[in-house]
Amino acid sequence: MNPNTISTAANVELFKNKAASPKHNAQMNLNGRTHYVDDATMRFFGSKIISASPTDDGLFFKIIESVALTYDKSRRGYRVVVFDLFGHPVFRPNLEGCTGSRAAAENYFSKHHDTDTWKHYRAELKTRAARLAAQAAAMREAAATLEQVPA
Repeated sequence: MNPNTISTAANVELFKNKAASPKHNAQMNLNGRTHYVDDATMRFFGSKIISASPTDDGLFFKIIESVALTYDKSRRGYRVVVFDLFGHPVFRPNLEGCTGSRAAAENYFSKHHDTDTWKHYRAELKTRAARLAAQAAAMREAAATLEQVPA
C-alpha cells in the first residue's frame, strides 16, 4: 500500500523531516493536528522534545520527550509518543510508564508498541467516512428543509 493513498484520502500531508531541531521538527509536523507540542502545552507539563522523526513512510510521527513527573517538576521521566496523521497519539505511556533515560524509553517502546499501521488507518478512514456521510446527509436534509422556507 502506498502511504500517499492514505494521506490523499485523508487530505493530510505525510510527516517528513522539516527542521534539524527536534522541538521545531515536531512543532512543524504536528501544527494544526494537535496541541501536544505547542510551546504553552510543553511549558505547562514541563516537557522537552529530545527526538522527533517520521516513521512508517511518514504515516506516523514519533517523539521522545522528557516530561515532569511531579507537580513541582522536581523529577523527570522519558517516554516515546507516536502520533497518527490526524494528530492522535497511538502510543503514549502514562506518567507511571515513563523511564529514567532515553534508551530505556526506546526499549519500553520496542517491547510495548504494537500498532498495526494498515489496520489503524483502515479503521480510522472507515470511521471518518461514516462521520462525513452522516454529516452530508444532515446537510442535504437541512437544505431540503430550507427550500420550504419562503424567500
